[in-house]
Amino acid sequence: MKKRNSLKTFPAMIAIVFFFAACTSSIDGGTTPQATTTPLTATLNEVQGQVSAKQQIETEFTPAQNGLVLQTGGELQTGDDGRARVDLSSGTFFRAGPSSHFVLQELKDENNDPFTRLQLEFGKIWVILSTGSLEVETSSGIASVRGSYLYIEAMPDKSVVITCLEGDCSLKNQIGIVNIVAGQAASIENATSTPQTRNMTADEINAWLTINPESQIIIPAVTATQGALPPSPTPTPQPLTAPIPLGPELNQFPPNYNPLSGQEVEDPGLLQTPALLVSVSHFPAVARPQAGLSFAPWVFEFYITEGATRFLATFYGDLPEPEIPVIGNCEVRTGPFTQTDLILGNQVWLDKNKNGRQESYELGVGGVCVNIYDASGVLVQSTTTDSNGYYGFNVAPAKYTVEFVLPNWLQFTGQNIGDENADSDADQFSGKAEADVQSTLLTLDAGLILIEELLPSAEESYQAPKAEVGPIRSGRLLYADIAGFFRNSCLIYAFASEEVLEKIPQCSFVAHEDAGGGSMMPMDRLLAVAEDNKQHTTGEFNYSSNVFNEAVPTGGVPAEQLNVFVAFLNQSGWTYDPASGAWLRYVDDSTRANAGVLHPEVDRLTGRQLQFENVIVIYAEHDVISPTNLDIHLEQGEQGFAFLFRDGMKYDIRWSTVAGEYERQTGQRRPMQFLNADGSLVELKPGATWIFVATPYSVLSDEGDGIWKLRYYPPDGAK
Repeated sequence: MKKRNSLKTFPAMIAIVFFFAACTSSIDGGTTPQATTTPLTATLNEVQGQVSAKQQIETEFTPAQNGLVLQTGGELQTGDDGRARVDLSSGTFFRAGPSSHFVLQELKDENNDPFTRLQLEFGKIWVILSTGSLEVETSSGIASVRGSYLYIEAMPDKSVVITCLEGDCSLKNQIGIVNIVAGQAASIENATSTPQTRNMTADEINAWLTINPESQIIIPAVTATQGALPPSPTPTPQPLTAPIPLGPELNQFPPNYNPLSGQEVEDPGLLQTPALLVSVSHFPAVARPQAGLSFAPWVFEFYITEGATRFLATFYGDLPEPEIPVIGNCEVRTGPFTQTDLILGNQVWLDKNKNGRQESYELGVGGVCVNIYDASGVLVQSTTTDSNGYYGFNVAPAKYTVEFVLPNWLQFTGQNIGDENADSDADQFSGKAEADVQSTLLTLDAGLILIEELLPSAEESYQAPKAEVGPIRSGRLLYADIAGFFRNSCLIYAFASEEVLEKIPQCSFVAHEDAGGGSMMPMDRLLAVAEDNKQHTTGEFNYSSNVFNEAVPTGGVPAEQLNVFVAFLNQSGWTYDPASGAWLRYVDDSTRANAGVLHPEVDRLTGRQLQFENVIVIYAEHDVISPTNLDIHLEQGEQGFAFLFRDGMKYDIRWSTVAGEYERQTGQRRPMQFLNADGSLVELKPGATWIFVATPYSVLSDEGDGIWKLRYYPPDGAK
């Protein structure tokens, strides 16, 4: 993905024209005089921030300075904090706003009728015309004005907005034309969309006043003619949709929902492919960070002796893929959000399908600067989004305005589309959203659209991670039990000892390697294995066995931290992040010098920190087959105690693989269930679930202040 350093040829152009009437014929039918041409000049002034220019077409971009004269073919480009004024010798001048790029295409004066033409690829220009005419070309239509004050914004998605502060204006494209007067605005989405009109907003008026002090003499005339201009619209909050539990005995999962996460999937066709169960190494520490764990709706962690644990990642409904995360131009926030008051916040996400709705499979955008202002417009706090796009502010009850600050390679998606649960609240032009906070509010989101061609040139040297999953290590006896309740699933592991190999399913092997913590499986092979398994399995499979609900269950006790101590060199932790409503995973580096010192664990494929909505500790019987080989009993007919951690709370629950009515009627197994004391299904939070398998004599202790510690004790006879 490369940033364009010069303008493209435009297939269709928009011309924004200002002109004064000029007499072109002689009086009383006299002969029209021969045209005379006088050269004009264009000089830079008020250069601020990052501004670069090409003085003429053959030259290269260099830092711009006051007094630089642009010739025909010259270009001006401003950075995120850049702006400049261009003074024409005719008396006309215009200002370029931040993140703008234009070419001076033509500059002449024929018969005292000055004419200037600009080619604006993207950005903002305020024009104050003295005489003659000025044309601005973009990519979607034609706009013109009789008068002298016009603002033009050409956005990377080819949409155009103009505001008319003085004169008679029009906006035209292939579909039609609209006429607007002082105090109005017009817009078009593209060359084939219908032009739309509206009144200018207070923010647009303020932008004129802030950027162009000269407009102060025009504003009173506008308000006198049009009456008081409307304030910036305060969108009416969209209604919240009440949480609906989804599960096998309640509302059935819709066809496009994953029964292992309770969330919508991007490709419903993948729900017809049985689960892939991949044995992922946690030791040696060189195996970390693992590749693909964030794509698994369920991950099992269990003891393999000698102080080590291993993971079995369950891939279903989604397959891992490498990612170069889209980020803003601010520092990516690290660490969980700490709540001290009411919270205002939630997520900035990439609206991949550009529908203005936040689907559960659409990813967050880290490194976006977020500001919050009080009711008087005073800046109160600033923060940035974390690697998964979440932000938050601690606030007292009051009215606030939140501002999302974007680089030029990102723009806002449509505002207030659908219910409040999954809409974008940021105004598409100002990036602001208002909120009246009386209790914690975690629905103030901003959806973004990526303009790939505008990504910084630094991205050119950034390579996506290898398309592979792992590291993958040997099989364990436990895999037979888990594969048993994931009907038709495919186990992928690096062989196993003879006593294990004869008891666990054999679907796909990888080489048993120690280097790098194990073997990596290329993504194309993973896809081939999934498809081959799908073609060679018979009978239906059903993974719908648990209930999911966004509503927080009653009966829990506070839990902000879960520390897991398996061995001196095997410690990990989960920290609840109230801004995202999920648990962030932390691990040590398995060295004596840093024993117990935890750091964020990320996915090698994405660089994002692992976050799971549910963390469950289950107690299961362990048999020692040999000092380095355990049989953990999760086969059909088993059950035991468990603890669920969700939404900053801990719940005492049970797990069960006992056959229910469905299993008895169909003869088909489903994944283990999580139950309340009365036998009803526990309501998991929609999202991913991490399951730690402990021995019955492991101890979960309350350390106080919402901190819990799981001390794992291995079975006697195990190393």
